[in-house]
Amino acid sequence: MSDLKQGAGGRRLSRPERRAARKAARERHRADVRYRAAHRRDPLPHGVRMVYLEHRAAALWVRAPGQAALRTERDGPWQELKIRSVRRCLRPWLVRITLADGTRLTLRPIVPGHAGLADCGHDQGGPEGSTPDDVGGGDDPLTLLLLVLMWLFMLVLLPWSGWNNARRCVHAHRLVRALARRP
Repeated sequence: MSDLKQGAGGRRLSRPERRAARKAARERHRADVRYRAAHRRDPLPHGVRMVYLEHRAAALWVRAPGQAALRTERDGPWQELKIRSVRRCLRPWLVRITLADGTRLTLRPIVPGHAGLADCGHDQGGPEGSTPDDVGGGDDPLTLLLLVLMWLFMLVLLPWSGWNNARRCVHAHRLVRALARRP
């Protein structure tokens, strides 16, 4: 049973108690959203850049050329990174970092103002289970019509997406320059 239906000691909650628990959960969620939105407007500390690492927001603090620190949780510790090489991927808005121990990180810079330190650890977005395998499509005409409408919608969004990726390319270029600069 979920926490909203079961109280302490395994006792089933009454309807008013469940309603109060749902209201409290909504308020906690709203407070978290307000907190993160307020921190997105705040400027980041000097040298800190927000990136996506494995579809989750993370903060990358460039301390010196070849040295950086990574924070993957909101109030988590900074993990030291010893960087061996930095380069851009085939998709120019991605940055590939090779660490001294041989592991590789692929980062996607976040445009300033779209995420703050409070967003560390949160998903990139999008509903879970929205892959085509989970959607059970059919061969009926309605599905075909929806598919055509979706493609038309994507053609309208394509220029916007290109502009957004161009902005990401600029921030990826700046990140590579900051990490690879030699003293």
